Amino acid sequence: MTTTTTRPGALVTGAGRGLGRAIAELLADRGYLVMVTDLSGEAASAAAAEIGSGALWAEVDVREHAQVERARDELIAAAGSLAVWVNNAGVLLTGPAWEQSEEVRTLHLDVNALGTINGTVAAIDAMRAGDAAGGSGRGGHIINIASLAGISAVTNVVTGAVLMAVILFFFLKDGPALWEFLLRPAAGRNQEHRHLVRVPGRHLDADAA
Repeated sequence: MTTTTTRPGALVTGAGRGLGRAIAELLADRGYLVMVTDLSGEAASAAAAEIGSGALWAEVDVREHAQVERARDELIAAAGSLAVWVNNAGVLLTGPAWEQSEEVRTLHLDVNALGTINGTVAAIDAMRAGDAAGGSGRGGHIINIASLAGISAVTNVVTGAVLMAVILFFFLKDGPALWEFLLRPAAGRNQEHRHLVRVPGRHLDADAA
């Protein structure tokens, strides 16, 4: 593995604009080498250039696991480790469920649920693996962005809300075990970062780096 920086790596999906871009910029400001991914390569490239700090970018369709893994591997090759993964990419097309086409329903399912699972699995593989397998073996932080529409009644977003619930319960069901396995509580707590990782009903203090 050829490492070009000693900064920990962080990857954010759907980071070409909006919340994802803001998260990527925040991580860069806090010392991470950030990989900006987006379905639009143009948006990802522009966001990485604006963020600066050596930010990388890749055109990624989160529905395609191979594309997700390629972006991950490129980041690890540059940073030497994967410390943070943010599954932010998602779609939400509103309207009554009975008026939405099969294509729209499938889009919600593939991007919001499968895309989140693809990212989570790719991150876990790298965070568990040792250097010989191209990973850091040091654990890390996996953050899944989801809407509270998954646990509350919101008009005209039924299809999207169901998928948000899938994401939330995927995280809650396996989350505590994953955090136990992947995260190593910091010896010296950094107040600025200590609430970055939170599982409802179970809080773990962990340094960001």
